[in-house]
Amino acid sequence: MTPIPEPAPNETRIRRRLVGLFLFPLALFPLLALISYDWRCIAELNVPAISPTTNLIGPAGDWFAWNGYRLFGLAIWAVPVLCVAEGFLLVCGRSFHPGRRALGLVLFAFSATCLLQLFNHTPLVAHLLHEELNLADAGGALGFLVMNCALEDIVSPFGAAVLMTMLLTFSLFLAIGPASICGAIRRLAGWAKDEPLTPEEAREREEKRRLEEEQREALRAAREEARRQKEEEKRRIAEEKEREREE
Repeated sequence: MTPIPEPAPNETRIRRRLVGLFLFPLALFPLLALISYDWRCIAELNVPAISPTTNLIGPAGDWFAWNGYRLFGLAIWAVPVLCVAEGFLLVCGRSFHPGRRALGLVLFAFSATCLLQLFNHTPLVAHLLHEELNLADAGGALGFLVMNCALEDIVSPFGAAVLMTMLLTFSLFLAIGPASICGAIRRLAGWAKDEPLTPEEAREREEKRRLEEEQREALRAAREEARRQKEEEKRRIAEEKEREREE
C-alpha cells in the first residue's frame, strides 16, 4: 500500500487562491441574472411571456432569479456578494474552513431573508416588489413563514428583528471569521483618527502587521504539518495491520 503524499503548505495556499479567483467570475452569473431579470419573461407571471427572454444569462438566469425571489425575496442578492467576499478572503490567503463558512452563509441568508420581510410595507420596498418584481413578500416564502406566521406572533415584530439581527451578526463571524472582522475594525478605527501617523508610527504598524501575518502563516503551516504526520501515522498503522493479516 503506497502512502499518498500530502500537499505542501505552499501548494495548499496556491489552490486556495485559485479557488478564490474562480469565485469572482462565478459571481457574475447570479449578478447578471438578477440585474437583467424581467418578470414579464416568466410564463407563470405574464401571459403571453416575453420571448425571447431579455435575461443576459438566458432561461437559466430567469429560472434562478424567479425561484430565488420566490424563496428568499430580496435576500437572493446576497449570493453574488458572498461569492465575491469569500473569493477575496481566499485570495488574501485566509484559511477556508468549509464547514464553518457554509454554516455561516446559510445562517446569513436565513437571517437576512427574515429581516427583509419586516420592510415589506415600506413605500420604497412595496413599489419595488409590486411594480418591478411582481412579488408579494420582501423575504420570499421563507421570510413570510418564519416572520409573519411564527415569530411575530410569539415575540412581536420588534423582538423578531432583534433576534434576527443577532443571528445575522453571528453568521458574519462564522462566514468571514472573527480575525478578519476584528482586523477590519482595527483598520477602520485607525483611518478614522484625525491625527495622521508619523513615518515612524507607520513603519511600526507595518512591521507589526507583517509579524502577525508571519505568525498566522507559521501557525497554519504547523497545523498542516501536524495533520500530515497524523495521516502518515494512520497509514503506517494500517500498513502494519495489513502485513500482519498477510503473514
